[in-house]
Amino acid sequence: MNNRKVTAKIIYLRLCRVTLLASFFFLALFIVLSNSSYTETSILKYFCLLFMLTTYILYVYYFIRYKSIKEKIKLNIFGYISNVGVGLLSIVCLMGLGIIYTNNDFKEWFVTTSMATMKHQYYCKIFYGKDTINEVMGNNYIVEVDEKVDTSLINPNEAVEKYENMDILEILGGEVSDDLSFTDEPVFNEYSNISEAFKDEYQLHYENEYEANIFMGHTKDEKYRMIRTKVNKQDAYLAVIYDPSTISVEVTQKLGFKGEYVTSMAKRTNALVAVNGGRFSDVNGKGSGGIPSGVTISKGKIVMDRGYQKKFGVIGINNDNILVLYKGINAKEGIEYGIRDAVTSGPFLIVNGKSSYTKGNGGYGYDARTIIGQRADGIILLLVVDANDTRTGGASMVNVTKFMQNYGAVNAAALDGGTSAVMVENGELISDPINSKMQHKTRPVATALIVQ
Repeated sequence: MNNRKVTAKIIYLRLCRVTLLASFFFLALFIVLSNSSYTETSILKYFCLLFMLTTYILYVYYFIRYKSIKEKIKLNIFGYISNVGVGLLSIVCLMGLGIIYTNNDFKEWFVTTSMATMKHQYYCKIFYGKDTINEVMGNNYIVEVDEKVDTSLINPNEAVEKYENMDILEILGGEVSDDLSFTDEPVFNEYSNISEAFKDEYQLHYENEYEANIFMGHTKDEKYRMIRTKVNKQDAYLAVIYDPSTISVEVTQKLGFKGEYVTSMAKRTNALVAVNGGRFSDVNGKGSGGIPSGVTISKGKIVMDRGYQKKFGVIGINNDNILVLYKGINAKEGIEYGIRDAVTSGPFLIVNGKSSYTKGNGGYGYDARTIIGQRADGIILLLVVDANDTRTGGASMVNVTKFMQNYGAVNAAALDGGTSAVMVENGELISDPINSKMQHKTRPVATALIVQ
């Protein structure tokens, strides 16, 4: 055996691996740069194409030289792993690019979810050009109901005596299940495993399972009910607030400078329930959370009036304890309209019982959500939906709109979402927010809705 030839063959084999991997790398980079918003007109992609062709030609040359040497070589474990590794990396690279550029469902999810954020829009801009992004967003949008809230549809003073103090033992046939807990799990939802006989029993007393979730076993002493459920297969928390007069807007203590955690606001106000409120100044995702966006009113006093934001609107509670939704008003007008507490956010999902028209997923992608709604009987619904651990899953505006409709919301709107979306009960965080670093943490915000 010619040791020099064996050594040369091993070297050529290693060079084949390196040049083949480099060729795939430059090919992938060329494809990305050719589609990216940042490099659509850049000559960098042509350099990548040149490097790809060069490395591939070198690979062919080294492969020919490798095959020309007849001596056999015995690969060690590292050699086998290297060969398999190069092959797997090449396949994964091509499969990834295939999903990114040919799978329309992935493209829709990725673009809409990224563009709905302030900090991570660059994710989709790296892989897609402006025309592609505009095309996707043009196929995913919300057209809000162009109506003013009809306050006559809401009666906050309507008695709930129809269901109050109903004997739960009567409904359950004299037995209470050990695992029945209104504060831990909903009695019914689309994920519940309940017998048909049991359904027949509750249907004698309630219109549907959602009414049962709200009213079964309710008494006048119950100020709120926390229902743990699912929305789009993600953990969700629905706070049912029986008295809308108990909800108000709380503002960060360092207004204009720094935000405050919702848990902190809840503890210092002794709130029973608290969720994050409106949107806030967050330039490039690096805002401190100290400056609320648009109009903010707390307990009848103007906190902030930064002008009208076309994309969003004012979400308020008026002096009659009715949830009202306004577009294009300033804080002074809000006070004149009788608003006592308000934040700025959106979109508006339901107005006067009519849901907004949603094409695709609505253009806001899938993420953690916080939603406020009000039923005809005045009950306020506060919904928080978690994202999954990698923030690749959450709820779309379609998902939360349907959920709020199921629970009888006449009017509903989206508050700030993403990492800001939190549900706090008795000063403790019960939801599971995920930040941009995939840590189980929330962030300081400018405002919160609290229940006292």
